[in-house]
Order: sequence, then C-alpha cells, then structure tokens
Amino acid sequence: MQKMMCLTIALAALTACFEKEVLPPDSEWSAIVTIVDEAGEAFAADEAFWYLPPGTDDTGAEYDLACLDESDDEGCTVFGVPADVSGLFYVAARYQRDSSEFCWDTAYDATSVAIDGEDETPVEITLVLEVMLACE
Repeated sequence: MQKMMCLTIALAALTACFEKEVLPPDSEWSAIVTIVDEAGEAFAADEAFWYLPPGTDDTGAEYDLACLDESDDEGCTVFGVPADVSGLFYVAARYQRDSSEFCWDTAYDATSVAIDGEDETPVEITLVLEVMLACE
C-alpha cells in the first residue's frame, strides 16, 4: 500500500509529489527504531540490530532489524523490531566510512529495551549516531 505525499517548495512556488512507502501495521513490530544524527536529522545507518543482554543463552548473537523506509538514494533510517521479540534486549546501530588510508568516520549507539509483549503499540526508540574521526 502506498500513500501519496506532496512537498511544496516555497521559494519557487512549485509543488512536487513523490510516493513514500507506508509503514506496516503496528502489530508487526514490538519497537520502531529511528536513527538520527547529532542535529536530530534522519541518518542512514550501515547496520541496525537487536541482541540479548550478557549472561543469556544467546549472548553475542546479533539479529538484523527490518528496514521500514529504505530508498535508493538515502539508505535506511527507520527500523522495526519483530513483534515476537520481547523481554529485556538491546537495539543498536553502526556507521563507518573510510576517510583516508589510516582514518575513518565512525558512529555507534545502543540502548536497552524492556517490552512485556502484551502492548500492541510498538515502543518508539531513537538512536543518535554522532560521527567521530578514528585513526590508527
């Protein structure tokens, strides 16, 4: 299902329309994770995933989140945690780009999430990727 959205460009007094994928029903997700930069603008992560806390049977395993807004030119900024994931877990996102032979731009953020599994409204989570330069 798609929804038509319009963007008005005030300076040129022109209107351009584009199609944007409508998010799946809330019942498919226990959490919706939005990735932003330090200014609060949407930011495309290289990876977004969930994992269980240390000391559990599945320690160390990472599970990819479902991309909910991917476009060809911008990458994914909104992700879904499947509805069958509940209890205590973590969500995280990574970004990394080479900037020279010995340096790269990198960012990571994670947070813990506790979901009882009975609420059908997904928990909304925002992860902030603050890009830093790292060098060898």
